[in-house]
Amino acid sequence: MRVITFFLFVVLLIPSTILPQKKGSNKELGKALLGTYEGYQESYPMRDQYGNVQYVGGQKLMVDACDYKFEIAKNNKVTMYQLPAGKSKPYVYKGSYKIIEDKSNYVEILCKVSLDKYTNPEYTIVIDKKTKTATCEGTNEPEFTMKKTK
Repeated sequence: MRVITFFLFVVLLIPSTILPQKKGSNKELGKALLGTYEGYQESYPMRDQYGNVQYVGGQKLMVDACDYKFEIAKNNKVTMYQLPAGKSKPYVYKGSYKIIEDKSNYVEILCKVSLDKYTNPEYTIVIDKKTKTATCEGTNEPEFTMKKTK
């Protein structure tokens, strides 16, 4: 009996205290924070996975300025619309979000979206609960601000 009790202790209790936990929660945002957030990201130099600026022919490779719209919905669903400058039709990404941190004055979420098999960006969005404004940052992209519009 002692062996079984010890075994259960090791198998059930120890891993939850020692092993790293996944960051984020499947908890949903409150109804007041669900909706559409829109913002504009200025043009910026493209960076590689190590954060180094990319050059072509001695010139910085620039990413076009873009309009962004995030539709954050119930059931942890998110749709992102990305409209680069000079384009008339947005790229539409679909995915989900997880709550990373939920404090009294703000909530931080991680949005994982997908355009196709090869384009799967992640964006961290921090929403101010009082003003319904947000900051958004993608991997190797500069931060930009957004405002809840719907």
